[in-house]
Amino acid sequence: MKIAAPKIRLEVIDGLRGFAIITVVLYHIWQISWFSHSFVAFGQIVSFEFLATTGMLGVPLFFFISGFGLYYSYSLQPSVKTFIRKRLLRILPGYLLSIVVLSLFFNAPFKDFNEWLWQISSHLLFIFNWFNETYGTINGVYWTLAVEVQFYVLFPFIYKVFRKWPLLVTGFLLIAAQAYRIFALNQIDRFDFFLNQLPGFIDFFALGMLASYLYITPNAFSKWIKTHLGIATILGVGGFIAHIAMLLWAHSIRYEIGGISAWQANYRLLLGLIFFITATGSLWAFSAWKKILGNKFLLFFSAISYALFLWHQIIARTLLENKIPNYLGTDYHADKTWQLQFTILVFIVSCLVAYVLTYCFEQPIAKAKLFNRTKKD
Repeated sequence: MKIAAPKIRLEVIDGLRGFAIITVVLYHIWQISWFSHSFVAFGQIVSFEFLATTGMLGVPLFFFISGFGLYYSYSLQPSVKTFIRKRLLRILPGYLLSIVVLSLFFNAPFKDFNEWLWQISSHLLFIFNWFNETYGTINGVYWTLAVEVQFYVLFPFIYKVFRKWPLLVTGFLLIAAQAYRIFALNQIDRFDFFLNQLPGFIDFFALGMLASYLYITPNAFSKWIKTHLGIATILGVGGFIAHIAMLLWAHSIRYEIGGISAWQANYRLLLGLIFFITATGSLWAFSAWKKILGNKFLLFFSAISYALFLWHQIIARTLLENKIPNYLGTDYHADKTWQLQFTILVFIVSCLVAYVLTYCFEQPIAKAKLFNRTKKD
């Protein structure tokens, strides 16, 4: 059954995606530079370092947004063939291009043909994150795509059940994800490996689907919230403030035993609920808040987010290896001028590369007549 698209546009969701990619990029640059992201204003130190040190938490926000978008798109056109085609056109062109370029020019040659075959085949099947020998070997950020594509495989089946019992399915997946994370906590030697598998994130996808369901399906909640825009705005703004508070909390415990990884295992569910409240409230909020969250700056980063995600870390490491910009002494972490220059340069170069790839490669392929049918599936 097709559902009529709501008149309200989705800039707030795109704004959240833009915020997520900015924090992820800041995190990976900070891992190299240790730049503090602090400055003095009116005699007071103002620091945004927490956005960089907790940037990995942008990944679960991506998964939440993905759950929202998948449900929204599939509800408008519930065709498995169309779903598969759209997902492949979204993921594969940029992914395959990056694999080819990185394998040929940015990584040491594989030791033999068998290793090359195993690495490439596991990456093409999106199962490389299941094995230690293939996890993070070509590009460290790829593991998130594996989680994403694995959820794509399950989504049409989850959708059928979710349409009938959205709250029941969401509750089940929340409990299952939290139980899995408790299991991951007990895997001392391979904690991060287990934590970053699909079961550890499936509640974010589910909460995104629920937010989308409430938004596009006529129901008691949507009827009520439409007449209480002030409450919706409070939820949206309050949820975003709570999101920032969670990042500050994670930043404050980053040096404790287990660090942010252990913190995530315990509080991912809370983080997901905050994402849900933020998105749901913001979708029905007063236009002033929607304009703030869906501003042109964040929308720009949302538009280039996929290419930016694929390439920013490689660009950062390439510039570092070639000493661009050059740094004083033997420890670049001690050169504060270099830290600032490096952070800005990586951000600019990464955005330029992502912009070109998005509008000159990814989008032309996605819009090509060869891949888009004119008849109904």
